[in-house]
This record gives sequence, structure tokens and C-alpha cells, in this order.
Amino acid sequence: MIAALAGALGITLTELTEQLAGDLRRQRGTATELRVQQGIVTELRRQRGFVGELRRQRGFGTDLRGQQGTATDMRRQQGTSRRADPVMLSLAA
Repeated sequence: MIAALAGALGITLTELTEQLAGDLRRQRGTATELRVQQGIVTELRRQRGFVGELRRQRGFGTDLRGQQGTATDMRRQQGTSRRADPVMLSLAA
């Protein structure tokens, strides 16, 4: 049957075999290349996850710096209020 197919195509059985082997090698190479590309995509997704985490951490650090600034402002205000003129308290007897 295969010999009949080769004859119908006007090629020898050896040529048909070589063509099929070449096609199989190309398909295998394509499948390998797809696996490599999928691995690259997976790695890029993993790195994107790292970048997102770093951005979240950087945002957290920014929040802490903002809170530290607020605490510093409060200390300044407390220092200013302490340096104000003395307040006289009178106690009713």
C-alpha cells in the first residue's frame, strides 16, 4: 500500500521514507522549540510575579516613610507646645 502511494506520487519508496523522516524531524524540532518558548513564558511570568512583589514591598516602604514623617511632625508639634509660655492653673479650694 505504501509502495502504491509512492508510485502514485511519482517517487520511490526510499524518497517517500526520507520525506516522512524529514517531516517527523521538523515536527519534533517544532515541538521542542514550543517547549522552550513555553519555558521562557513561564520564566517571564515568574519574574513578573517578583516585580509585583517588589512593587508591593516598595509601596509598603513608602507607607512607612510617610508614617515616620508624620511621627516626626508630631514630635515637632509637641516640642513647640512645650516651649510655649507657661500655663497658669488655678485650683479652686
